[in-house]
Amino acid sequence: MIKLEETTTELLLFIPFNQKERAKAIDGRRWDPKRKCWTYPKTARIYDALIAEFGDDLLSIDIRRPPSVADRVSQTENIQQENKLLKKDMAAIQDRSEQLFKTRSDNTRLNELESALMVKDRELMKTRHQLATLQQEIQAARSSLSEAQTEIQRLQQVTLQEKSTNKPDQFKQTAIDATGGNSKFAELVSRLSNDRTLPIDLANELEGELRKILNTTDTTLHLWDLLMEAKDADILSQEAIDLAHIIRKQRNIVVHNSSYGETNLARVPLCLFAASLLWPELPG
Repeated sequence: MIKLEETTTELLLFIPFNQKERAKAIDGRRWDPKRKCWTYPKTARIYDALIAEFGDDLLSIDIRRPPSVADRVSQTENIQQENKLLKKDMAAIQDRSEQLFKTRSDNTRLNELESALMVKDRELMKTRHQLATLQQEIQAARSSLSEAQTEIQRLQQVTLQEKSTNKPDQFKQTAIDATGGNSKFAELVSRLSNDRTLPIDLANELEGELRKILNTTDTTLHLWDLLMEAKDADILSQEAIDLAHIIRKQRNIVVHNSSYGETNLARVPLCLFAASLLWPELPG
C-alpha cells in the first residue's frame, strides 16, 4: 500500500521496496531509515510530481498542495496592498474624528467613528501578523528550494562519479575474472583507460603480441595482415581470429567514423570482453 503524509517541511512517501525506483525518479528524495520512508522537500513542484506518479495508487489524498514561492509572493503583495488601503482608511477616519472632536457638535457620530477606528486598527494588526507569517513561510520555502537544489547537484555529481569510475571498474574486473585471473591480461587491463581510446590501445597491444608470436619486425604488416599470417600458420583458432577482428573493427570505427561517437561507451566493454576471451588463446 502506498501512502503520502506530511510534516511541517517535508512530504513523506511510504512505498513497497519493489517500487523504490519510482520514488528515486523524483528529484530531491532522501531515504529515511528510521521512518522507513522517502522524504522530499515540501514544495508545490515536488507535490505535483508525487501526485502525477502515485496519485492513481493512493487510497486518498488528504494533503493540500503547498503554495509555490510565486503564490506566497503574490499573496504577500495582496496583503501589503490591503495594508496600504487600511492605513489610508484609518488616516481618513482619524482626520474626520479630529474634526468632529474639535466641533463636538455630534457626539454620536464621533463615537461611531472611534469605534470604526478601533475596528480598522484591529484589522491592521491582523494584516501585519499575516504579512509577517507569510514572509516567514516564503523564507522557509526559499530555504527548502535551496536545499533541494543542493541535493540535486550532489546526486548529479554522485551519478557522474559512478558513471566515470564504478561501472568501468566493474567491467574491467569482470573481464579479468573471465580469463581465470590471468596476470598478464590483468596487468594489461590496469594500463588501459576507460574511454574511447581503449579500443585503439587494445588493438595496438594485440598487434604487438602477434609480432612477437610470428617473430616479425616487418612494419608494413598491420593487424589484418598479422591475423592472416597467424591463421595460415595455424597459430590461432578460428574463434580467436574472430575475436581479434572484433577488436580491429571497433578500433577502425572509433578512429575513422566520428558519426558513431555517441556509441563509443558501448564499444569499450565490447572490446574489453572480446580481449578477455582472446588473450588466453595467445601462445606464450
